[in-house]
Amino acid sequence: MIDSPPTGVHDPPITVVVCSRNRAEQLAEALPAVVANLGSSDRLIVVDSASREDGYEDLAKRSGAQYVRVDRPGLSRARNAGIRAASTSVIAFTDDDCRPKAGWLDAIRAHFRQTQVAFVTGPTFSSSADGPQASTLERADVVRYDAPADPHGMGHGANMAFRRAALVELGLFDEALGAGASLRSGEDADMLYRCLEAGWHGVYEPSAALVHEQWRDRAEYLKLRWGYGLGTGAYRVKVVKRSPSRGARLLAGSMWRQITLPVLRSLRRRDPYGLAGALVWAAGMCAGALVAAVRPTERSTFRSR
Repeated sequence: MIDSPPTGVHDPPITVVVCSRNRAEQLAEALPAVVANLGSSDRLIVVDSASREDGYEDLAKRSGAQYVRVDRPGLSRARNAGIRAASTSVIAFTDDDCRPKAGWLDAIRAHFRQTQVAFVTGPTFSSSADGPQASTLERADVVRYDAPADPHGMGHGANMAFRRAALVELGLFDEALGAGASLRSGEDADMLYRCLEAGWHGVYEPSAALVHEQWRDRAEYLKLRWGYGLGTGAYRVKVVKRSPSRGARLLAGSMWRQITLPVLRSLRRRDPYGLAGALVWAAGMCAGALVAAVRPTERSTFRSR
């Protein structure tokens, strides 16, 4: 159930930021579903993340969006450019291979009536039951977060919104993390955790839903699993540096939920592909943890090189 607004507090306008790199066709299919969710005061920003193909500025203009070009790849860098370009107090993020459902943005908006809420996430449904499943989350209950907790299962970068003041306070997304950067992923979970660590609250809202297109084949999926492990190991070791006890619990939780349990399930089901995915994740997580252990940090982000 969505909270009633406090007296005098109104629904905030939202800027939706969609980052895309070398996937103009997918972006063209995603934008109509995003635009259909926009209210009269909402805004849309398309960030072209150093794409090698043309057409992004034209797609943005046809959708009524502001176009931003970033000349160096990296999803966190692109998201940060979108944050800097946005003028609203709330910023929502989705990906170019996702299709928000009707009511997505309004379901997000309602929770930002509560001034202590820094982020809202929602379910990410799969477009197909066949083949590899990437970045899906289908919890059906509202979940509220008011203290640091393991961000696994809180939400995905494909479906998340933040209070701009919280992002600015925390120094924006860590540009060493995320697709296109050296550490490949983890920028979304890293930011969710940093918000809670700083005393902000968060909400998972099941009616803020979208559909994620499943276009990857098995080879692409295993590559993605490596990247997910890499980013997970890296951002969790960052937490170890700030708070050894909390960080150790996060690492142990990831080893259990994302490595040990999938390995056991795959062995029980005699699923060699599932086993390969778990082992690739484990290898990536170890590599990410080692990189993070020697890479210096500044505040709660890796120091830029």
